[in-house]
Amino acid sequence: MLLGLAILATLVTTPAQAESVSRKAADLMAQNSNPTNSVAQNTNNTQPVNTLASVYSDSDTDSKLPASNYFYLGASVGRGFPSDIKLKGKVTDAARINNLRAANIPNEIENDLSLYPGSYWNIAGGYQWKNARAELEIGSGSFGNDELKPVSGKLDLGSQGVANNQTPPTPGTGKINLTTAFVNGYYDIATGSKFRPYLGAGIGLGFISDQDKGLEGFDYGTSFAYQGKVGVEYEVVKKGNAFVEFRYVGLTGYTSKKSGTEIEIGSVNSPAVSVGYRQGF
Repeated sequence: MLLGLAILATLVTTPAQAESVSRKAADLMAQNSNPTNSVAQNTNNTQPVNTLASVYSDSDTDSKLPASNYFYLGASVGRGFPSDIKLKGKVTDAARINNLRAANIPNEIENDLSLYPGSYWNIAGGYQWKNARAELEIGSGSFGNDELKPVSGKLDLGSQGVANNQTPPTPGTGKINLTTAFVNGYYDIATGSKFRPYLGAGIGLGFISDQDKGLEGFDYGTSFAYQGKVGVEYEVVKKGNAFVEFRYVGLTGYTSKKSGTEIEIGSVNSPAVSVGYRQGF
């Protein structure tokens, strides 16, 4: 009878133990699966990693762009191609006026003065922003007097008589000097590189003077001056730009009263091309 009870007890407790073992196994499996889920969650919540490309992309981009926000000094040299200057006026000496009236000659002086191409130079100082510049520019050019062309029916400064279709031009002598002072503004066209085209304009004063008595008998004069520019520049070193530009300079002219005549010196217009360099600091 005791043997039967022991067998019965064994049969009764074995399923319970089996169930306990099963539960423990399930718990172990669940615990083993949790680290995997945790890793997955951590992977999903991880912030983006700073790769080499993301760390250096901004600095690389900046190194390819020109510097900005600095003062600079610059200089340029070039060649100008001035147009003819219109000269119009009248005799103011009383004796000559009477002679003209007696000969029934109109008191009207008119000539066209042609000039040779000449060289010029400019120096400038200003400030560079990201896409704009402002500067003060001082320049000087020298142009040889080619010839004084007569106008038919008008008093000729060369021959001192009334010109006709047969009157030859009077060969010019000496030179004209043009000195200019401009306040300039520029707009630099961004290209995403150190190479930039630009547009510029300026206003100021022009001073016309005579060299080697090329216009003896004329007063020196001061006039309003203006200019427009278009060019390209390249930053060869930090804050250092080499440039090539085309410009058009205009002076409005002035009136000379000297040696018994009053002459209106017409506008002086000169297209020009130049090369130069600016260095920031």
